[in-house]
Amino acid sequence: KLIFFVNESIQSFPPSIIPTYDEKTGWSLVGSQLWTNWQGKNQKVSINGSIGGKYTYGFIFNDPWKFGNHVSLRIQAQKVMYKHNFLAYDIKRYFFRSDFGTWYGQKIKAKIGFLLNLETLDNQDKDNILRFNYISIIPSIAYDTRDTYWSPSEGVYWFNILNQNVDLRNYNFYNLLWKSSFSYYTKLSKRSK
Repeated sequence: KLIFFVNESIQSFPPSIIPTYDEKTGWSLVGSQLWTNWQGKNQKVSINGSIGGKYTYGFIFNDPWKFGNHVSLRIQAQKVMYKHNFLAYDIKRYFFRSDFGTWYGQKIKAKIGFLLNLETLDNQDKDNILRFNYISIIPSIAYDTRDTYWSPSEGVYWFNILNQNVDLRNYNFYNLLWKSSFSYYTKLSKRSK
């Protein structure tokens, strides 16, 4: 006997508006709208924005099946504006990021991201404008032995990400960051769920 259970996810969450506080910028009112399973293709689309201490607007698009079986695409674009908390500068930041990811077998997930960041710091007297423009190449790889569908409570999860930033203006800024995380999962109780 074969039995199927079909669970349909919520297509659209209602718009949400939440007050938030940040030590650098103060109080802001943040709003967002999220659509899941957009166009019936398991895509997610989100638009967001804020007013108050920080003014932002942007969108995020995520498609886990864009280029075939488990080849994903994620795009994010955002503008952020706020006053520096102790210097006399207004900060404007535009960034665009795209990520491509794929699975190798059932345990290895690789992703590469590209980020373009354009940032200006305007002095309130307009006599000194600082620009900080860079691109980032962000590859990552994860090794996961957990059974994420049926029982994700046992296994190993190892995640590594590199973040390479290069200045676009005079090439005197360059850095490389490496983050690594290792987790071991085990059941505390041998009882069945």
